[in-house]
Amino acid sequence: MDRMMGYAALLVLAGIVLSGIFAPQLAPMNPFEPDMAIRLQPPSMSHLLGTDALGRDLLSRMLYGGRSALLLSLVSTLLALGIGTLVGMLAGYFGGRTDAALTTLTNIFQGIPDISFIVAVAGFVGPGVTGLLLALVAGSWAGFSRIVRAEVMQRAAEPYVEQLRVLGCSDGRIILFHLLPALGRTLLVLGTLRLGRGVLAVAGLSFLGLGVQPPTPDWSTMISDAMLYYRQAPHLIIVPGAAIILLVSSLNLVGQMLHRRLDVRQEAGG
Repeated sequence: MDRMMGYAALLVLAGIVLSGIFAPQLAPMNPFEPDMAIRLQPPSMSHLLGTDALGRDLLSRMLYGGRSALLLSLVSTLLALGIGTLVGMLAGYFGGRTDAALTTLTNIFQGIPDISFIVAVAGFVGPGVTGLLLALVAGSWAGFSRIVRAEVMQRAAEPYVEQLRVLGCSDGRIILFHLLPALGRTLLVLGTLRLGRGVLAVAGLSFLGLGVQPPTPDWSTMISDAMLYYRQAPHLIIVPGAAIILLVSSLNLVGQMLHRRLDVRQEAGG
């Protein structure tokens, strides 16, 4: 049953990704072109998901809106995973003062409440994609670092690492060509599980006006813009809200499936 749910989630996720990639070909209308004569229309044959407060086709905006949610979550996850992996590997491999300094830095970042820190960073930098990415990366790399550090410390103590040193392998070569590939499965699972949280974080910041800015289609911004019309046109909130739930659930189920199949013990943090 769990396997079937995992594969179903994978199909749903693939559908969302493909719909975002091919949005220009799939969108029935221009998602940016307003038409006040047909504003706030319910779903119909001419507009399958209805229209928004400016008369724009909701289906077209939904297809384009998935792009920002996925892309920003993916980019922030890759950046946070890269920084966390680098810091964790250096701390776990070299130990001593290097480990103490990097672990202290990690503890400082991880000790700050995630949401408060992310909102503070995004608010300081200002609304927009740059501030959003900086906030997400700064608020999540520490969790990756702690997990990578623990695993590298365990692997660095194994006899084959000492044998590599005896054979003349440099520290950089051991880290890049032996320890890093051994972490591949762990990093894949951590990144996949983090994507779902990334989507929620992007959604929250965009809803607060700190993320993607109009008129770029974005599911969370669409919900925020529709709050004034939730009685008159509830579909404007229900449709993008359901899409976010579906995307996050699919990512989590796929991550859990990978976690079981690859037998990775650690859980994604941060």
